[in-house]
Amino acid sequence: MDLRDLATLCSELQKSRSLESLLLMEKISIVKLYIVASGELYNFSLGYGYNEEMKEPSRVMVVAGVIQTCGKVLIAQRRKEGRLGGKWEFPGGKVEPDETPEQALKRELHEELGIEAEIGAFLCSSRYDYPHLAVELHAYRIMRFSGEIVPTVHDQVLWVLPQDVCKYDFPAANQEIIRRLDSPS
Repeated sequence: MDLRDLATLCSELQKSRSLESLLLMEKISIVKLYIVASGELYNFSLGYGYNEEMKEPSRVMVVAGVIQTCGKVLIAQRRKEGRLGGKWEFPGGKVEPDETPEQALKRELHEELGIEAEIGAFLCSSRYDYPHLAVELHAYRIMRFSGEIVPTVHDQVLWVLPQDVCKYDFPAANQEIIRRLDSPS
């Protein structure tokens, strides 16, 4: 069994409705899986969000940066493999437990694009329940950045006119950002 087989096994376990139902009933949110293969120890976390007070799956907080310069906005195409593969997005990512949204966005822009960004004004937020994940997305304007943009986790990045962004296939959670692109900061 190679690492790809292990990842597939973990993915299938996470999709298992009976396992998910049991975990939610027992209010368990993370299952740690330790597998030894070929003498190596692999650690997988299977997440099942549960919010005790709301009695609903918890939301993952994510952030996005709206980078505009010379009248154009930067959009990035997700890699074809994986969930929401091939769709376009505003660069950003998941907020870690020890981070503010602004800190997470600064980190994500550095990891995804290789830039140092100055996080500007809050633009908007949206909530969306995808079949695989419930997200709360917070978008911020990027005031300035330094460094050359080099995509590390996207197939490509493009600079497009704000009025043309709607011509690209974006995930549903990004639609509020697109509506607000022309609003003042």
